Amino acid sequence: PPPPRGPPPRLFDIKRAIVKAKKLDKSSGSGLEFDLAIENATTNESYDDEDMILPRGTRIVVRRVASERGMGILSRLARME
Repeated sequence: PPPPRGPPPRLFDIKRAIVKAKKLDKSSGSGLEFDLAIENATTNESYDDEDMILPRGTRIVVRRVASERGMGILSRLARME
C-alpha cells in the first residue's frame, strides 16, 4: 500500500505499489501481459485515468485483467524506470 503521508497518490502510483507489495513483477515469468483494473468499492465507478489523484481513504477493488502485449502494467513500469 502507498505510504500514508505526503500528497495523495496518483492511480498509477497505487498500481505500482500493489505490483511491488504483491510481487507481481517477480511472478510474471510466463510473459503474460496484465493490467490492474481499479474501481471504487462504494460507487463501483471504474478508474481508468492513471494520472488522476485518488483521495485518501477511498476504498477500492482491484482486479488483475489481461492486457495487450506491451501495454500491461509491467511494460509501463519498465518504461518509467
